[in-house]
Amino acid sequence: MPGGQRRAEGEIFKNPALAKTLRLLATKGRDAYYKGRSPRRSCAYSNANGGFFAMEDFAKHHSTWDAPISTDLPRRHRVGAAAQRPGARGARRC
Repeated sequence: MPGGQRRAEGEIFKNPALAKTLRLLATKGRDAYYKGRSPRRSCAYSNANGGFFAMEDFAKHHSTWDAPISTDLPRRHRVGAAAQRPGARGARRC
């Protein structure tokens, strides 16, 4: 969290860098993200801190989309699990 402090309940949290990245993806597509400035910056940061990312890692990345798993519960509640990458799955109320 910015400043090392968690935000108070109800406090507005803004992340301009994330907003800029999401706008880039929306307007210019995956190549602008995976082959552009973002991975160059990520690689530079990683290498400066003992990491091992390379531009090729980002350029070769390929995402898949799987249909979410969901079920209907009593009282018109729907519960689903988004099929993301292994280890990143989670249940949510739809």
